[in-house]
Amino acid sequence: MNLPLFIPIIWGAAIGAVAILGLGSYKLFSDDPSRNKLGLLGMQASGKTKFLCYLRNKVYVPKSTEIEPFDPFEYDNAGNKIYIDAGLDIGGGDLYRSEYNRIIKNSDVIFYFFDISKYLNDKNQGGIGYRRASNSRLEHIKSTASNMDIQIVIVGTHIDLYSKGKAKAKSEFLKLNESKSYYSILRKIELINLNDEKELRNFTKKVFK
Repeated sequence: MNLPLFIPIIWGAAIGAVAILGLGSYKLFSDDPSRNKLGLLGMQASGKTKFLCYLRNKVYVPKSTEIEPFDPFEYDNAGNKIYIDAGLDIGGGDLYRSEYNRIIKNSDVIFYFFDISKYLNDKNQGGIGYRRASNSRLEHIKSTASNMDIQIVIVGTHIDLYSKGKAKAKSEFLKLNESKSYYSILRKIELINLNDEKELRNFTKKVFK
């Protein structure tokens, strides 16, 4: 994959062939449209489908996602047109974890979404702590993608529901994960409110360069 600038989401060096991206270092998507396969993974109700709808200029209707294929589309970022290949939008529940390997292996770029407010407050999801469930998925992504040429984007959503603010949320998140094997892909996490049109627009402009 071409590794053209990226955004301040993950930084440092590369672990295996997984790109650990840095501010001003890379761009996510290749000039070769056949190499722009986007994988959307993450926790339930974390904003994956909403983000995908935004990219495709489609109206987002809140609902529970199962497994829904999406067609190829072109995203126009101020005249910079990026072609995204067809892919799958899957739900965030445990039922869909079986799809992770297939999506990772067929992706050039992985977006991982989770609710930072639920993570830090450790809300339960089906009797399992939200934090533990999210960590398990992060470990799965890191271990599966470790020998692949894949770029990984970590996005903590619902930051507006966390009363202590972004700086505190980031420091608490990093402290909780400093000993984890996947820490290298977390050290510069992007925290956003997907319900804020300005934040969503700015985030998307940074990603799609």
